[in-house]
Amino acid sequence: MKFSRTYLWTLSIVFVCACGNDKQKNNVIAEQLKKSISLIDTLKANDTLFINYETHGCEHYFSEQIKIYKRSEGIFAELYINRQGNEIPNPALAKLLPDSSLIAYGQFESKGKVFKSNGLCTTESKFVISLKTDSIKFEDGGCEFDGYYKLKNQLFGQSVIKELYKRTTQTKH
Repeated sequence: MKFSRTYLWTLSIVFVCACGNDKQKNNVIAEQLKKSISLIDTLKANDTLFINYETHGCEHYFSEQIKIYKRSEGIFAELYINRQGNEIPNPALAKLLPDSSLIAYGQFESKGKVFKSNGLCTTESKFVISLKTDSIKFEDGGCEFDGYYKLKNQLFGQSVIKELYKRTTQTKH
């Protein structure tokens, strides 16, 4: 039996949280695992998964999009940034994503599915993950959700992201 990377991560979390042998508990675990397969695990050749992120507050507005796509060589990612109307003309292209990046995506999606914002912040952030007709949407009005930043750093690296942010301040339309 072959397991995906994010499936194994979820399996380990569920196992740690729900040790036991009774039949009812095992049925609950099996049901949770069915629901926990991430969208990235369903990517087929030439599919593209989109993560759209939009945030606005008192002094800022920006949006970003991460495209994760599967080719015969593996899974790749691109980052598009738009800050205050300054869009970067060329995305950051990640080479073949390592397993650690795919696991990080699984963690991001899992946390997003259950995230509940307290709404106690002047900044509002919206997240939409989509693949074909499937989508996951959640919002953060409490400045609490850091999963997107962790994922972005895992996929592209902090130094690449900092360089891209510099380019948005230099680009004029």
